[in-house]
Amino acid sequence: MKRLVLLFTLSLFCSFTGLAQSPADWLLGQFAFMPRFANPNSYFNESSRRAYEFYGFEATMTKDSVKQAEIWATRATGEMKFGNYDRAFADFEKTVMLNPAWQGIIGWRYLFLFRDYPRALAYLQAYDDRTPNFDDPIDDYSVNYLKGRAYAGMGQHDKAVQAYSVTIGDRSKRLGAEWVDYRYLVARGVSYLHLKKAAEGLADFDAALKNYPKSIMANYHKGRALEQLGRLEEAKTAFRDARFFLVSNHSFERDYYYEQPDAAYEEDIEEALARLK
Repeated sequence: MKRLVLLFTLSLFCSFTGLAQSPADWLLGQFAFMPRFANPNSYFNESSRRAYEFYGFEATMTKDSVKQAEIWATRATGEMKFGNYDRAFADFEKTVMLNPAWQGIIGWRYLFLFRDYPRALAYLQAYDDRTPNFDDPIDDYSVNYLKGRAYAGMGQHDKAVQAYSVTIGDRSKRLGAEWVDYRYLVARGVSYLHLKKAAEGLADFDAALKNYPKSIMANYHKGRALEQLGRLEEAKTAFRDARFFLVSNHSFERDYYYEQPDAAYEEDIEEALARLK
């Protein structure tokens, strides 16, 4: 009876997915496919090659530049996940040439995934120039925040502060200070620390913690600001708060694909506390 139910279920699956196979043949095929996972490198290399060829074929089959750009961007994203960065670079460049509307997304990719700050900034600036009086959203971020990140990556923290201030000011005006992304405030505060403006940085870290009190990095960088200001006991408290939230795992400030900018790690916090003993 169980076998009949399984075959009936597989029949429905095959009919819905359009498989031109009997349920038994499909099931046998899956069993034959599974051993490929025993050697992950060969499996993923083969998957990468097939995906690369498939999307390349798809791109040549359409004359619609917008659709073609989307295909190249999809292939580039896949190639990044397989670690084929040269291919990803090439496909991203094709994407932007076909459809400039992708400039923001491509700039985001260069910024966080490749740390190519000059190229990221060039794309982000080109994207921002399309609507110069509007702080355009790009995925979960804003274009001026991302531009600030690029400037900070190049060590130009004065320009980074200006860019962060645009997006923080825009968000505060439209939605209220409580809706400003705490990461934007931490980013500007860190740039203030680089500029030896600890008081301004401390104000940003306090504002960030008001919006997200459990932030590890906001507490950690607040400790740095207090240390610069000579308020050492308060700095210890901030570092201890950062350690508490890190150990208790109340705050998850990591990203699956890239290191979160301004993230604080256990060794950073322990080093700071040891410094203040």
